[in-house]
Amino acid sequence: MIGLLGTAVLSLGCGASSLAHLAGFRSAEREPTSTWTPAAHVERAGPSEVRVLPASTEEPGHGQFTLLTYNVAGLPEIFSPSNPIRNIPLVSTLLNRYDVALVQEDFSYHRELIRSTLHPFRSRPMRPRSFVGDGLSQFSRFDFSSVHRVRWERCNGIVSHATDCLADKGFTFSELNLAPGVHLHLYNLHADAGAGSLDVEARGQNFDQLAGYIAQHSRSQAVIVAGDTNLRTSRHRGDARTLTAFIETVGLSDACDPEVTPDEQIDRVFYRTSAELDLGEPRCWNDPIFVDAGGEGLSDHPAIGVSLSWRRVQPEQLVAQRAEP
Repeated sequence: MIGLLGTAVLSLGCGASSLAHLAGFRSAEREPTSTWTPAAHVERAGPSEVRVLPASTEEPGHGQFTLLTYNVAGLPEIFSPSNPIRNIPLVSTLLNRYDVALVQEDFSYHRELIRSTLHPFRSRPMRPRSFVGDGLSQFSRFDFSSVHRVRWERCNGIVSHATDCLADKGFTFSELNLAPGVHLHLYNLHADAGAGSLDVEARGQNFDQLAGYIAQHSRSQAVIVAGDTNLRTSRHRGDARTLTAFIETVGLSDACDPEVTPDEQIDRVFYRTSAELDLGEPRCWNDPIFVDAGGEGLSDHPAIGVSLSWRRVQPEQLVAQRAEP
């Protein structure tokens, strides 16, 4: 949803070559860029405030938590398909319904977005290298020490095709500490948008890049991958192939039933268990509460919620599993 922004920049007299210079590149191929940023640990007035968060359970060795992925349409009001000045403050309060909230398009109203959140841990916004940053934010009841922000190596569109190259779109990686000694690798993403053949090709390379990163950094770990995939599998065969290849390569399962996230749903949650951490069968829903007083959505995207259980596999169970023929 950055296309109008690119048009506006040109209308202000910034030509394509100047815009490319401003963004730090001249073609759809970009140099790899990544940054590690420490998480913000937010001190709150007292434990009573945290009770508005979900009553998730943790027992020794097992527990349950909720997760949200939501594209908040946070471009400047004049460009946004939503009404972020009015809606983002409402979203801020509703994020507290979830133990973990992953947000995309948190571009221009970050202060408003964090204002009413009660999560003790959240990501810090990135310093953009392009016209705007990656728009990816993370809120969590669980401790995570840092976030690795990785920009896509391929984008398409400077002043057209959703103008993805104006943003540092990509993915983030963090390690959630569900309990002492229990770690979950978490990925938040926003893929290249647009319906052209080069957009589809760029998305394919986005997911190849992400799959490679997961193979390198999360090879034997339980993972959750969520966000705005921009994969419209019933419209573009290339998107369908990209999704199938990504799921098979990484070994993921879709957390949502097709009735909740049909083929045209681009906001998705995937998960993978590991030998040490078992993630139980998830429950997924399109959260109907993310609406204003008139019943209109607070964004042009749905709010996808997921509930997952987890169980730590004990060492003796691992030995027994490996001994099975």
